[in-house]
This record gives sequence, C-alpha cells and structure tokens, in this order.
Amino acid sequence: MDDKSKLKKICLSYDYNKYKNIDLNSLAAFTIKHLQDNKVFLNFENIAVALYLMFPTKFCMIGYEEYPDTNRINRTVNLQLRPKYQNIAFGDSKKGYYLTNKGKALSEQVEKILHGAGLNLKIKKSEINDTNSKRTINIHEEIENKIKSKYLFNKYLTNNTSEVTKLEIYEFLSASPYTSKNVLKDYFNKLKDLAKQANDKEVLDFLDWFYKKANNVFGGK
Repeated sequence: MDDKSKLKKICLSYDYNKYKNIDLNSLAAFTIKHLQDNKVFLNFENIAVALYLMFPTKFCMIGYEEYPDTNRINRTVNLQLRPKYQNIAFGDSKKGYYLTNKGKALSEQVEKILHGAGLNLKIKKSEINDTNSKRTINIHEEIENKIKSKYLFNKYLTNNTSEVTKLEIYEFLSASPYTSKNVLKDYFNKLKDLAKQANDKEVLDFLDWFYKKANNVFGGK
C-alpha cells in the first residue's frame, strides 16, 4: 500500500472537543509518531496531509475549511518543532522528520488525551524533562545521516526486503567490496552504539535485520 492510500486509511478525523485545547506543536508531534508507527515516510507533504485529515479545525484555512493551511503547517513543522525553538523534532522533507525525546514524550501525552484519558487532561510541558542536550541532538542527527537517510533503511520501512543486494549493503556501510571485514564490523558496531544511546528501537530492529542480511559480507557463513 502506498503512502497516499495509507494516509486515507489511518488518518481519521478526531472530534474537535478532544483536541481543541492541544497546541499545534503537540498535535504535530503526535502526528509524526502516528505516521512513523504506520511506516509512512515522514516528508513534509505526508505530515501536512495527516495533520489536516486528523485535526482539520486546527489546520484548515480560515474561511476555507475544506482546504489545509499549508503556511500554518509549514511554520509548525519547519520552525516551531526545530531544536532551536521547541526542540520537538529535527530533519527535513528529503530525509524525513524525526522526534526528539521531548517530542516523543509530548506525543505520548497527546495520545492519552485523544484515546480515552478524559477531556480534562491537558498537555503538561513543564513535566517533560528535555534531556536532549547538544550531544543528544547530535546523536539523533548522526542516526539520521548515517542510517535513516540511507536507501536500505527506507526500503526496510516499506517492507520491500525480499531481496537485498551486496551493493545496497556496501552503500549502507559507506564502504566498498574492497573494505576489510574488520573495518565493516567496526563501523556497524558504532552505528549500533548510536542507536542504543538514542534508545531508538526502530533503528535497533533494523540493524538486527541488516546484520543477518549482511552476514556474508561480515565474514559469516
């Protein structure tokens, strides 16, 4: 199923009374997590469509409720969510947007409100410890550049994994067929350490899958 079809299926409109007191940034954090859980590529277009489909009253054009307000959505995603401002997400439309730890915590709060925790529950940003120091943000950026931006990772996310070529394996490892097995293993272990530091289960699962696919390249049988 392509992303367009997925969006129509998984992005159902919520009752306005459930999200009227939730700010735009928190709704965007929830939306990014929702798309990620459903393996939809996290580019700007998909996020924009999802925000409008699920929360139309907050993200529609004033006076033209049947159309999304892309300017408002752009300010939210490409300005307010950034580490420089609210530190909720990072990335870009080409490589995808990803939540920081703060963004993940916000998305969990929104999910509780939307899914039966009661209308009186409100977002409590003051209770969220923003543990994303500069080093933590750098770790997420490294993961984005070295793992999530790679062709093979996105192939894995779309379940297009029946055949993996050696060229795809070497491309992911930023190596060539002439690179020594020890160097390849060392680079892979560094990637796994990054994923553990970020506590990114999705990437860890991918790396476990990748290691099995690349067993011959690493010198296994």
